[in-house]
Amino acid sequence: MVFGKVHASGKDWGSLRVGDKVEEIRTITGRDIFSYLGLTDDQNPLYIEDHYAAQTEYKKVIVPSGLLISWLSALASKSLPGPGSIVTGTRLSFPNVLHHGDTVRLSLELIHKTKEPQMITCKATVIHQDRPAAEGELDLLPPQPLYSLFKDAYDNF
Repeated sequence: MVFGKVHASGKDWGSLRVGDKVEEIRTITGRDIFSYLGLTDDQNPLYIEDHYAAQTEYKKVIVPSGLLISWLSALASKSLPGPGSIVTGTRLSFPNVLHHGDTVRLSLELIHKTKEPQMITCKATVIHQDRPAAEGELDLLPPQPLYSLFKDAYDNF
């Protein structure tokens, strides 16, 4: 929690347009993997044990799909629609695996707006070397209006 600091909100429903798009390039590091695994307590040996992964069809350790989900959620929180937004639904598939050190392009594109309730749907993709590692949709609740903390401050005077 951050006290005493007010962040600007992202785009509200009315200012969002179908076709709005945001992209981010990331390289998957060991730190990313271990931070994710530590937070989730995921102990799948496919993600961390070279000798185990070598005995599988993947031949080397792979990236957890949950890490990609969290990066897409973070992209929504940072950029489209931005701070104050909430992911309310996900429909994603993971057709190709990723490995440590891979560089990926994450993207969100607004494809649908719902008036009641004021929601949006974004096409979500994670691409590595022109091949999808994740593809699908995120349903999002755009930021709601912020109210002044001091709006009623003088009501008792």
